[in-house]
Amino acid sequence: MMAGTGGRTATWNDMDDNIYAHVLLIEFPLGPSVLGVSPSPVPGQNAAQPFVLTGTNFDPACTVTLRNVTTGSVYANRTKSAQSATSITLNPNFGNSPSSWTVEVINPGGVSSGQFPFTVTASQTLTGLTITGPASLAAGQTATLQAIATFSGGTQSDVSAQTEWGVIGGPPNTKVNGSTLVAGSGPTATATVNAS
Repeated sequence: MMAGTGGRTATWNDMDDNIYAHVLLIEFPLGPSVLGVSPSPVPGQNAAQPFVLTGTNFDPACTVTLRNVTTGSVYANRTKSAQSATSITLNPNFGNSPSSWTVEVINPGGVSSGQFPFTVTASQTLTGLTITGPASLAAGQTATLQAIATFSGGTQSDVSAQTEWGVIGGPPNTKVNGSTLVAGSGPTATATVNAS
């Protein structure tokens, strides 16, 4: 239930028919509205991070409540690091577990935005990088190199296109173009391929 902030009275009088009406008009404040959050989805990490709400009618004295829908935890009256009528910045620690959350802005008088949903995704740490390619090449031959990243949780991904390749040593003119190793010509020599 919302409380009115004041009222105006209007009276109507029809003298011919002896009809009178007295109406009290109550004015209600415009409620806050959350239109979006950033980042979205929120990358999980076990540290505070900037979290920005965008919307309308954020009262300077409003409060913000975060709810972890997955665990049922409620975090009321979160500390705001910045605020305007259309933006609020918080610095919460969402943890690193995939979860569903909501955010609610409550203006004075209990006027609520309702719960705006968002998600937190678990971030993964690179635990290994495996490079595959031929053990040797003849002069002028080419071979495609592959980089497979292994992340915490055991997932793997081909990151060959995102890898910066290099080569040290080898016969003259040995080089890497993209993820293709090109063997130079000349005396046999060992080349070392690196990736980052």
